[in-house]
Amino acid sequence: MPFIKGRKKTGGRKKNSKNTKTIKRELQRRLYENFLLREILKEKGNIVEALIAEAKKGNVGATREINERLLGKVKEQIEHSGKVEVPVVSIVITPISNEK
Repeated sequence: MPFIKGRKKTGGRKKNSKNTKTIKRELQRRLYENFLLREILKEKGNIVEALIAEAKKGNVGATREINERLLGKVKEQIEHSGKVEVPVVSIVITPISNEK
C-alpha cells in the first residue's frame, strides 16, 4: 500500500521495544551469568581455602582480598597541612532602571 500523507504509520516494531536479537543476547548473557554463579558457589569452599592458604604464605594480594571481603574496602584519606589561600571575589549587581 502506498504512503498517503496524513495516514498513521502502522506495522513494524512498537516504539521502545527491543529487537529479537537483543532479547536473545540478553537472555544468553543472563543464563551464562547464572551458570557461572552456580559453578562459583559449588567451588566456593575450595576458592576460599586456596585464598587463605595464599595469605598464610605471605601473598599480600590474597590478604587484601580477604580483608576487603570481611571488613569492606578502605576509603582513601587525603590529609592536607599548610595554609590554603583562596581569593575572595565579590560581585555587586545593581538593577538598571529605565526611569529618568
